[in-house]
Amino acid sequence: MTRPAVAFIDLEAFRANYQLAASLSGDAQCVAVIKANGYGHGICEIAKELPLSTLAVACVDEAVQLRASGVDNPIVVLEGAFSVEEARIAADLKLQLIIHAGYQIEQLETVAADIDVWVKINTGMNRLGFAPPAVSQALSMLRGLSSAQVLGLMTHFACADEIDTSETKRQLALFSSTVKSLGNAADGLLLTAANSAALLAYNASHFNSVRPGVMLYGSSPFAHRSSESLGLKPVMSLESRIMAIHEIETDECVGYGGTWRASRATRIATVAIGYGDGYPRHAEIGTPVWIGDRVVPLIGRVSMDMLNVDLSFHPDAKVGDVVELWGKNVSVDEVAKSSGTISYELLTGVTARVPRQYLNSLSEL
Repeated sequence: MTRPAVAFIDLEAFRANYQLAASLSGDAQCVAVIKANGYGHGICEIAKELPLSTLAVACVDEAVQLRASGVDNPIVVLEGAFSVEEARIAADLKLQLIIHAGYQIEQLETVAADIDVWVKINTGMNRLGFAPPAVSQALSMLRGLSSAQVLGLMTHFACADEIDTSETKRQLALFSSTVKSLGNAADGLLLTAANSAALLAYNASHFNSVRPGVMLYGSSPFAHRSSESLGLKPVMSLESRIMAIHEIETDECVGYGGTWRASRATRIATVAIGYGDGYPRHAEIGTPVWIGDRVVPLIGRVSMDMLNVDLSFHPDAKVGDVVELWGKNVSVDEVAKSSGTISYELLTGVTARVPRQYLNSLSEL
């Protein structure tokens, strides 16, 4: 018997979320971010649902995987190349590299083939990118190379998902002023700053290219706004089944460490999924789980392969019933909040032993 934990991926929902992002972006190019195995959804399967779109990945290895699977879309590599060898691979595969440091410009000096690049500007995230005063020189150096074609300029917001807008407005102003200071050197370049949060909340950040990520998978980038209120559709439904049901007495405990104790005689279910599958170990007691037509609460500590729920208010539940851990009835954002984390971590953390089953693929329609 096959273990019942499975992640169903609704590709129609994914396409709908992309269309929403594209409609919000207006005339701007809409680049779909599919890094980290398509946020846990399957990078190649997700990419093939957007045959006409530019895609963004984290590293050259992810782009190599896409090309090997037959994906010929334009692909932007957000971390750029880590070595001369990677830069050559990028050129051979017609990838677009982000250039965020001087050593990456030096790498291109030995690349014979033509390659498209973007220049990253650090406006306050303080991870990657050239400081604004150094951007002009970086552009000049790149344009001095016979192999490099500069496509655009980019930056990344640190706080676009927060209620306080001051830092995002400061970064946006700095990016705009840096571009303006370049004068004619910036003519014809694409400008990209907007992630999912900025695409949804800051029209001024759209410029002529946007790069939505988590919203494409049906999750809200905001802690204070639900995915439903934003018109997003959940793409992944993480499901398993009840594998056992027990009756326990008052004062009996459930799970490792005895973190939950029954206050009365209680009917409980054990579900075949745990942190070895990517369900968060630190999910709080009471985290919602969906069985049949209602929510039941998580009880006890999540173990590697199993978790438990209280069936006190679900007397009809039985062994073999489908259990939704997150998806159409329980939002992944809600589970993330109950676990002290964000949906990004949960989605990308669904492990390889959980099979993905794809629904509503373009190839099936």
